[in-house]
Amino acid sequence: MDINLFFLSNAKYGGAASYTVHLKRSFEKIGHQVNIFKVKKKTEWSPRLFSGGEYCQTISMESAIKLANMKRKTSLITCVDFKKFDVETMMLLIAGTPIVLHSPNEYHKDLLTLLKRSNTRIVVNRLPNVKSLQDKGLDSTLILHPYIAENKQRLPRWADRGMAVSISRIDRGKNIEILIEANNSVDSAGGEGDYINVYGAENGVYTRHTLDKNSSCWREDYFGKFPAEKGSAVSLCAQYKYMVDMSVIDDDGDGMKYTFLEAVDAGAVCIINAEWFSGDETVWRKGGNCLIVENVDDLVKCVNTSQALSSGIARAARKILEDHKPETIIPQFEKFLESSHNEEMETSK
Repeated sequence: MDINLFFLSNAKYGGAASYTVHLKRSFEKIGHQVNIFKVKKKTEWSPRLFSGGEYCQTISMESAIKLANMKRKTSLITCVDFKKFDVETMMLLIAGTPIVLHSPNEYHKDLLTLLKRSNTRIVVNRLPNVKSLQDKGLDSTLILHPYIAENKQRLPRWADRGMAVSISRIDRGKNIEILIEANNSVDSAGGEGDYINVYGAENGVYTRHTLDKNSSCWREDYFGKFPAEKGSAVSLCAQYKYMVDMSVIDDDGDGMKYTFLEAVDAGAVCIINAEWFSGDETVWRKGGNCLIVENVDDLVKCVNTSQALSSGIARAARKILEDHKPETIIPQFEKFLESSHNEEMETSK
């Protein structure tokens, strides 16, 4: 199967970019031919670096529509920033291209209307999104995040690792303030060194208007963004015992994010915000394969009291990767895309 992945966003970092990279590699591991495309005014003849060491081709709208209409190729929109790519999205949806929606943050009112009118087939990767789309009159198919494990033969010993790391973007909804407060709490108690080393791409608007105002010394804990190269996040997490992600998304959660999968792959224990969980349907088990905290005090106490058990928690979490490997995910995508392709063929008759 030849597959076109359309990335309708200017984002260089984050979950949607990681998703597109892992989906491409997962398809390729099973034997499919895959290309990533961005849609702009003009076609560029030279590929550009996309993310995670992968490249994408920038093409015109006219070329994108031709690709989407080719019967011998299968297309999928893996990310959409509808405010900036409304026309491109509309044209590809009219051409019958299915779409991946990652969170309610993408549920632009006009996009939802367009999805209903075009009868577009939708993929989501967390169960709450199935329910939230149902509430808006849209059906969707749940397929978990694809993930290619780094398969490191020898991870650093637990005793040789640093304490904790954050690899989320420095942005709204990530609750970076909680991490800074935790570090300040350790400093006030006379602790030595950094409790949580903060990495990630920075949203300058957020840092200027939120962190700089409310946590003026936050850059003392910030170590910059890590390279957008294959395996860089896993290599970074492997240097630490814990990966802390305090993210919360309204009407979403329970399942995976790429920060979680990368930490699990690296043998680090995930420390997750209790507000990430909206129900009982989750693979995460507090104290079994992750640690869950509610506030700054919880976060500080969590590591200080859990270290004796944490290496076992990290080992237990690795079972999660089985549900995300290509051999598990791609057959589901093949069925979804073949069904979408058949529906399109019937409609065109």
